[in-house]
Amino acid sequence: FPAQIIQRQLTRIENDDTGLPVKLYRDSDGKVKHQIIAKEKSKVINKFPFPKDSKDKEGDIVVWDFPKESQQFGVYYAGVDPVVEGRSDSSDSLFSIYIYKAVTYKENAQIGEDGKIKGTSTLEGDYIAACWTGRFDDINKTNERAELLVEWFNALTVCENNVTSFIQHMIKNKKQRYLARKDDLPFLKEIQANRSVYQEYGVKMTSVVKTFILSNMIEYIKEEIGVVHKNDGTELRKRLGVERIPDKMLLTEMLAYHDKLNVDRIISFGIVLALVKSRE
Repeated sequence: FPAQIIQRQLTRIENDDTGLPVKLYRDSDGKVKHQIIAKEKSKVINKFPFPKDSKDKEGDIVVWDFPKESQQFGVYYAGVDPVVEGRSDSSDSLFSIYIYKAVTYKENAQIGEDGKIKGTSTLEGDYIAACWTGRFDDINKTNERAELLVEWFNALTVCENNVTSFIQHMIKNKKQRYLARKDDLPFLKEIQANRSVYQEYGVKMTSVVKTFILSNMIEYIKEEIGVVHKNDGTELRKRLGVERIPDKMLLTEMLAYHDKLNVDRIISFGIVLALVKSRE
């Protein structure tokens, strides 16, 4: 990963912590609701690598962009890197899920006195909306938290299926409508991957797939997405794609990355980014 670009973004957001930790729950009607957690009481995991012997691995969900009350399907997408089991004192692996907002039209139309529509249509989205990295001693609680997050955002979800615990959890609870099938993942056909994989849902993390998602992330980080100008109109600097990443821990994983490192955040973000970009 381009270390200098990532380090600049880390410095840029160091004192600009806009993400809000939240708790999700179901109300008496079964609808997913949220409650904002005071930052001084937040348990968001901010260590990497995470200590294997740590007793507190739950973490908190962090949200930068909240969904609407009855969120339309197709606006948000999710990527999941699941875990095999609940409690583990010998592994630093954590459950990781990223919610990504795709590019959508935002209507700013207004009706003038002449009855004609004024204003323009603009684009919004193309950034991380929320994430959670952590795990409970009970694997069911881990999967339930991710289920709430997916349902809250009404997000089509791509899951790494080397481990099937989350996929099986969603099927058991009749929530498979949220799970992306192989046919929902155009990038697999583009790179001719998973052709001999017969699981209906998700993506198998092979060396070909991993190479693709890493390359895709690097392009995303380096992409020029705009220009910052001085007051006199002269160009100050170019805005790069890395500025769409508000999560310090994902950036930290990228800086530390090597081929033998366990990188749960990179995998979950990488597969949702591949899903979104291949469907854009």
